[in-house]
Amino acid sequence: MLAVVTGGAGYIGGHLVDYLLEKGYEVEVYDNFSSGNYKNEKAKYHIVDLSKDKFDFPKGSMVFHLAANPDVRSSMLDIKGHYENDVTATLNVLEAARKSDAEHVIFSSSSTVYGEAEMIPTPESAPLRPISYYGLFKMFGESLVEFYSRNYSTKGTSLRLANVIGGRTSHGIIVD
Repeated sequence: MLAVVTGGAGYIGGHLVDYLLEKGYEVEVYDNFSSGNYKNEKAKYHIVDLSKDKFDFPKGSMVFHLAANPDVRSSMLDIKGHYENDVTATLNVLEAARKSDAEHVIFSSSSTVYGEAEMIPTPESAPLRPISYYGLFKMFGESLVEFYSRNYSTKGTSLRLANVIGGRTSHGIIVD
């Protein structure tokens, strides 16, 4: 089976690439290497700006869309840049998935869509009230995935990740 991982050079994406390869998938990574530089020599890499470049996915692949600018604070300063990198790129990924008859698109969203959650752990049914452009744009991405899943033949799933940390991480932590 073939898997496409956008953002596969990043922290979460790199771990996903390793896992998929271990499970016997053929993996192709689409990344601009702006916030990650991880490479697994068993995967095929495409250097691409998902918000601007023209690209196609292999027919019938499973698409894991993890590419995004992970810096929540900078989303408040570079709104248009984050919009392009997060919303426009997601739309382009969904179009490439649709045109390639992708089996499934799995979108990496974020718990930031909840804003200041009133309940921890936060149930999926909690109101979406993002307080950053990062959270707002992840919410837009979820809506795009749902729209494409409802209107085209590609199945879509959004995962709201929260506070992901572990080996090889280099963003948003203090290392002592």
